[in-house]
Amino acid sequence: MNVILKKDVPGLGKAGDVKTVAEGYAKNFLFPKDLVLLATTSNIKSLEDKKKQVASFAAKEKSTAIDFAERLKGLTLTVKKKAGEGEKLFGSVSTDDIVNALMRHKLKVEKKMINHDPIKSLGEHTASIKLYQGISATVKIMVERE
Repeated sequence: MNVILKKDVPGLGKAGDVKTVAEGYAKNFLFPKDLVLLATTSNIKSLEDKKKQVASFAAKEKSTAIDFAERLKGLTLTVKKKAGEGEKLFGSVSTDDIVNALMRHKLKVEKKMINHDPIKSLGEHTASIKLYQGISATVKIMVERE
């Protein structure tokens, strides 16, 4: 019996796969747990349409991420913090500070997208911003005395 997997099934396949399974396995286990659909021509066509929509959406998201990465390229953010002697900061530059600096440039980024080493001194530092799978941008952060 041919079925379309609605969800990932360990040992069988991933959601969206069309698989051939034993009739008893399908009727007694897969259908009652709502894990599969019967692989009719209309269900297969609907699955293909859904895959095309998902691919189209992913392509748009990737394109948007690439454009955003270009806008971030070469951008230097300025963050002002209180510092003591020896150019050491009182505290550190947080992801909130970086998000606020980006907002001043009218760029919206979530905190969880930013990856940086602890910044505890004045001067120039870098932070990586993950925008999409495999697409990230690096921004310079200039920390100045307040």
